[in-house]
Amino acid sequence: MSPRDIAPLLPYSYESVTLGVTCLEDVGLCQKIQNGQRSKVVHFELKGKELWDKAQNVLLSPVENRIFCDDIRLDAEYPVCGINALAHYSMLNRDREEMIMMTSKEYRAVKSADVMENPNIYDGNYIIEVWKYPVVSKMGDKSQWVDRLSLVLSLRDDDDPRVEKEVERIISEQKWKD
Repeated sequence: MSPRDIAPLLPYSYESVTLGVTCLEDVGLCQKIQNGQRSKVVHFELKGKELWDKAQNVLLSPVENRIFCDDIRLDAEYPVCGINALAHYSMLNRDREEMIMMTSKEYRAVKSADVMENPNIYDGNYIIEVWKYPVVSKMGDKSQWVDRLSLVLSLRDDDDPRVEKEVERIISEQKWKD
């Protein structure tokens, strides 16, 4: 597929997809191959789990910031993240706090609307994770949960053995597509 074919499938512009493909090529994860005079296609030598494993040294946690608050009055729904999303995908129990993710842009809008009660960086009934990118899903889909692979990246530095075990299980049970 070319970046132009990929862009409509994701919540990113053609320019962002092209930049992403260039970055992936720069770190050796893919190649852009000429396809005719004016088009290039993206080619991955490795597939699925092998590609995931090779990419580990360049993949970063999507979590930019974590904010706590005692209450929040939202008009919109945001995807569940963190331990509560892990609980959805595994046998782990939910935490008592509500956990939601927002992009930086969404968080700035919520913050300026003054709908959070006692926002702080320590404790609260709600945990808001501010992510560097939106939930990965098909364009137009509204997801209730963050995607599995981004969740794994967000939790991979958690040293709770229960979390580590469930994160490993998610990766081992992932249905990789070529």
